[in-house]
Amino acid sequence: MKTLARMFCYKATPRRSVCRVGLTLIELMIAVVITLVIVAAMIRAFKLASDEIGVGRAAMDLHNQLRAVTETLRRDLQNATCVPRPRGISDERSGYFEYVESDEYDSDHTDPLTNSHIGDHNDILALTVRSTDRPFRGRFNGAFVESYLAEVVWWTVAGGTDTYDGNVQLYRRVLLIRPDLTTAEVNFDTFYADNDVSVRRDPVLGGLVMNSLESLAERGNRFAHVSGAANFPNEFQRSILDVRPLTGDNLGDDLMLANCLAFDIKLLSPNTTVKLTGGQTVELSDPGYAALPITTVEQTAGGYVDLGVANGGWFTGPAYQNGYSFTEFPYTYCTWSATYESDGFDQDGVGGIDQGTNGLDDDLANGVDDNGERETQPPYPHPIRSLQVSVRMIDKKTNQVLQKSIKESFVPN
Repeated sequence: MKTLARMFCYKATPRRSVCRVGLTLIELMIAVVITLVIVAAMIRAFKLASDEIGVGRAAMDLHNQLRAVTETLRRDLQNATCVPRPRGISDERSGYFEYVESDEYDSDHTDPLTNSHIGDHNDILALTVRSTDRPFRGRFNGAFVESYLAEVVWWTVAGGTDTYDGNVQLYRRVLLIRPDLTTAEVNFDTFYADNDVSVRRDPVLGGLVMNSLESLAERGNRFAHVSGAANFPNEFQRSILDVRPLTGDNLGDDLMLANCLAFDIKLLSPNTTVKLTGGQTVELSDPGYAALPITTVEQTAGGYVDLGVANGGWFTGPAYQNGYSFTEFPYTYCTWSATYESDGFDQDGVGGIDQGTNGLDDDLANGVDDNGERETQPPYPHPIRSLQVSVRMIDKKTNQVLQKSIKESFVPN
């Protein structure tokens, strides 16, 4: 005990020794404050590190989701059953390819007063696809069926508003082509709510029958198109698309992205105009194109453009035939169908039926059954050489925005 007590003793004066047995209150408070400062700094450091990890994880999740979506989209384009070019009367019917440019362009979202997160997100892509490895699989009458052929449709549904708070959702509906199946259902919406098979209205019996690759060449037989010969040219209808995602127990099975900001389709126009300024090429789709002065050097060089946009070259405006046009979606690219020239209906309304295939020189010019006698023409009588699709999404927790674009060529190697 003497030894321990001696450790806390020191001489205060030559006459007297003072022994201390602990810390003073001031020393204790200083130690506590220093400890709290260190702990606060460590908490702050851990929070910053955690935030950085969260941001990095969110960026990785965004990248993985976009990569999965765009790779699926690329695979659909690569496996299209027909190339996107207008068909002649003698062409075989091998499905279809359709691209719809809706009522928005990229330029609509460059106004500084608008939300810059949002891009062109209302485009539609629909095509028939042939799987080259494993078959498509879907529901039919409570069971699962398979097919190597399918009708595939990509579209978006905006959740109330055109801002990123509106939850724009990107869907991909895969409808198997199985003409051997039958159904007793007569309502499109009821059938498509629970089944993944492509169907059309039977013009004679009025019920639903399964589509074949050949029957899908006709626009009225396709998913979410207005059906019936009286409704030619049988457009896509937005009100139908908005209610055609899977519902009930299957809700979300066809949802590709929940927080989509842009689904923008462009095609390559070889004769659109670009502007040259300061040694730099500015394409029609670039934000600064319209603001460049008229003295800027212009030349025809081609570029990716929205269907129907001004100065879009081949794809500036559709060349409609007599008597019909697209009203809800004026800018629609379609491979069309040769059967309109021999189906017994008068699509152009100018008198006479199927003048292009009746063996007569109805217009007394250019010979028998020339192109001028056809009742219908595709709105854009030009092939698509290449397609560019951009998908943009947001992570709402971190407000990170990421976009990925793919390009697919349809020019034979």
